[in-house]
Amino acid sequence: MIADGGQEVRRSGNLEGKKIGSLEGKPFTLNSLSSNFPTLLSSSNHSGGNTSLIPLYGLKKKPAFTLAEVLITLGIIGIVAALTLPTLISNHKKQVYVTQLKKTVNTLQNGYRLILADNGVDNLQYTDFDKRLKNLDSNYMRKYFNIISDLRVLDDERVYKKISFDANSHSGGSSTNQTFTLKDCILATTADGADLCFDKSWIYVFVDVNGYNKLPNTQGYDYFAIDFLHGDGSFYVSGLGQYCGRADDDSYISTACFERVVEDGWKINY
Repeated sequence: MIADGGQEVRRSGNLEGKKIGSLEGKPFTLNSLSSNFPTLLSSSNHSGGNTSLIPLYGLKKKPAFTLAEVLITLGIIGIVAALTLPTLISNHKKQVYVTQLKKTVNTLQNGYRLILADNGVDNLQYTDFDKRLKNLDSNYMRKYFNIISDLRVLDDERVYKKISFDANSHSGGSSTNQTFTLKDCILATTADGADLCFDKSWIYVFVDVNGYNKLPNTQGYDYFAIDFLHGDGSFYVSGLGQYCGRADDDSYISTACFERVVEDGWKINY
């Protein structure tokens, strides 16, 4: 309660009209305090003189965006998104292809090296891998290559698109109307969904990283040819990456795009 002259005014059931304090030497009651509350809080009743204790928020204009400003902002965001999203999506897809490719290559290399270790030799030509492959020994291949399907000879043709680059910059790869076919190799599917087609000489493996049933089925994106020429379990890169994308001349080399991806640090930079 408010003290009057140092004496505490105790609570009472009815203080209506009773003196409860003084302001500037004048006594006031609850009724007078209530009726004069707006005046007491005005700037003229305080020593500051030019400020109000309680801002009149209901009368103050709040800053806000107009409908036109909001629509313009959304329009700008839409334009930027339309320009950048295709590139972002394309880069993401390329990264997915490379990740799948690298995983499949690791599966192949580990399988070959396990075969070499089990036979105690350093080259596949000293093992019965070639014989097992040609005899379509699915259980043998499952043991080493994480294969979930039975081996079969691909006697139907699988059609893939070639890619082409700008002749000057050797970049900006895109699929063309030119195609090539994959046939007469020994096909199997891995647990990761990649299709492996082993050349009957076992030197080459043709890899569709997401399976033939998924697009784009294009050289250098989801399709690659890998050379295991040396037979020691590692893939062979001979500097042919420069020929990747030369689809319009006689320089087409099936392993070129795989080699370029490796040479570029496991990236599709086209």
